[in-house]
Amino acid sequence: MAENKDDLNPLVEENPKERLKPSDVVQIVNRACQEGEALWPTIKVRTIFCCIVPLPMISMDIARLCLEFKNDGVVGIDIAGDENYKTQAALQPHIDAFQFCKKHNIHRTAHAGEAEGADSVNKAIDLLSAERIGHGYHVLQNESIYKRCLSRHTHFECCPISSYRTGSVKTKEIHPIIQYVLGALSHMNK
Repeated sequence: MAENKDDLNPLVEENPKERLKPSDVVQIVNRACQEGEALWPTIKVRTIFCCIVPLPMISMDIARLCLEFKNDGVVGIDIAGDENYKTQAALQPHIDAFQFCKKHNIHRTAHAGEAEGADSVNKAIDLLSAERIGHGYHVLQNESIYKRCLSRHTHFECCPISSYRTGSVKTKEIHPIIQYVLGALSHMNK
């Protein structure tokens, strides 16, 4: 496999005998997905690469991998971790990576509105150009931000079991996914 000089792999730096680079891993995963699709043609598998908030030093590497493998099954970039973006400066390496992906027509997802309030959804849209929000349950606490998401056709990715287990939705509450469905139906009928 061709060596990519832009690959940043902390494990390689810690263990110089290690030869597996992130681009190698992507190629292995892509091959496995292609083999699976060949065996089960009705199943389509695509990947989204995830940045992690406390690891801003690798976000641009992840963005470059998204571009490198854009035509080989990679469909987007994501960010997960602490949603409490204390300063824009701390988020800047992630913003740069997401803007790079936007420039290259790579889809963008951000986990927001799960642990923090609705404003984290606004920040994900404004700062990261997020088209898709991971969870976003607390967006329902701010009607204007929720309406903004509806008008933009923002996709909300939901994991009901996970949201109960993490405590972002209390088990005695009606799950926000019900409100998402009702809101989307209401918006479509206008």
